[in-house]
Amino acid sequence: MRNLPKAFIVISGALLIFACGWLTPRFEFVRALMATVLFGLPFVVACVTLSRNKPIKWHEYICFAGATLVIQGLMIALVCNWFNLGLDKKIQFERNFNVFRARLKENPEYGKIESYYEPRKGGHVTLKGEVKDKESFDRLTLLLQGFLLCQDVGIGYGDLVEYPGKPKRDNKL
Repeated sequence: MRNLPKAFIVISGALLIFACGWLTPRFEFVRALMATVLFGLPFVVACVTLSRNKPIKWHEYICFAGATLVIQGLMIALVCNWFNLGLDKKIQFERNFNVFRARLKENPEYGKIESYYEPRKGGHVTLKGEVKDKESFDRLTLLLQGFLLCQDVGIGYGDLVEYPGKPKRDNKL
């Protein structure tokens, strides 16, 4: 009977590492750690139970198993809620946008272009800066549109990019 908590500790530790590893690429490390800590509560209880020198009673096993199932159910509900909210897609978009921004900076034609992402209200990407001519502006617009079309979230965009000869907007209402 004494080996049952030891086996649970080994299995729980392996599941904790797997859960954190699986959640981290989808929801960032902090959220993955939060869910893993919730999942790790039975692990801590098993370590405390094993550390005492008294024999473990059957009702303790039953209570422990019930608590473990409830906590695992809560963790599954939490992660499903994150998926329903679309957090995985938003985080993936932010990662892809950072790569897009870095590639713009590497290109000498667009080195002076600043790009911003505002996640509120569905998301909005803004480009600001100056390019040398209309063809560069058109290529930049196509790059941005192509990037946004490849993403799985509906994001709008606006441009504050200037080039010689660009018509000025009339801001009067």
